[in-house]
Amino acid sequence: MFVEIADSAHIQSVRELPGVSVTWLPRDGAEPGTTALLLDAVSAVEWPDGRVFAWLAGEQATIRSLRRHLIRDRGIAKTDIDFTGYWKRSDTVRTDS
Repeated sequence: MFVEIADSAHIQSVRELPGVSVTWLPRDGAEPGTTALLLDAVSAVEWPDGRVFAWLAGEQATIRSLRRHLIRDRGIAKTDIDFTGYWKRSDTVRTDS
């Protein structure tokens, strides 16, 4: 599991499960949605044998790139990827009236 975080201070203690490891990816000052940390980490990881299911959530362009990589380069079926690009870096939302 890969989790992008703002900086190392956001690393959390999580319950360890057999066969599951968490890799924290601190942005160290970079704005959210501006790095390739997740794509680089997923691209570099040794891939397990057998069927893989991927769950992706985050900035729209990042998730799109990750999904393309998993389908094209890793051969994961589209049906084995659950994804949501729930925010877009270029969108600005005003909260004042």
